[in-house]
Amino acid sequence: MDWTCAYFVSNNIVNYNYMPIAAILALISGISAKIYDDQVDNEIVQSSKRLLDIIRELSVITLVLFMTTDIRTLSAFYGANALNAISNPAGFSGGYELALLLFIPLCFLVVDWSKWMDWELNWASSSLLFCIIGVMVIEPMLPKVGDVEVSVGKLIARSLGVVFVCLVMLLNAWGVVHISSWILPFLTYTLGYLGASVGFQAWMLSTQNNHQA
Repeated sequence: MDWTCAYFVSNNIVNYNYMPIAAILALISGISAKIYDDQVDNEIVQSSKRLLDIIRELSVITLVLFMTTDIRTLSAFYGANALNAISNPAGFSGGYELALLLFIPLCFLVVDWSKWMDWELNWASSSLLFCIIGVMVIEPMLPKVGDVEVSVGKLIARSLGVVFVCLVMLLNAWGVVHISSWILPFLTYTLGYLGASVGFQAWMLSTQNNHQA
């Protein structure tokens, strides 16, 4: 391999856009995190400890992978969850959630810091971040939403969240608004988490109605 070819390969590896891959990993992480959380808390279906361990590890590995693709994604995601832990301490009382909160900062040791000063925040990206983080902080405090595992109110809130995230992603894809690329994994994680939550809420509510009938 001559120097010209070597330079071409190395330059393309360095400048490769990992965001689409990170977004897919984030989607998987969000879905698996919510499935694990709801299965542990409510045992939706009978499952073995091995299956639960597999789901948990899938969530953790994909979480670390997508967060370490960009210092901005890592910073925003961890900051949002730290604020969520303040408003929702009960949600981070379990070993799994607490361990993530305590040890995810280790990712800052390996992530590339070169984009730390380049956040690319326009009005759309700033507003979106403010909305997502605001909801993460406020939702746990809402009556019949944050203080219960299953409710019609939580189903409606999570469904609206899914619609909102899908709408933002569509508007971004159509070029109506421009969302900074490093926010995309944050969005797809939220979509996966909320989508799994909607499925869980619908399942549990239908089960409760069948039992009452």
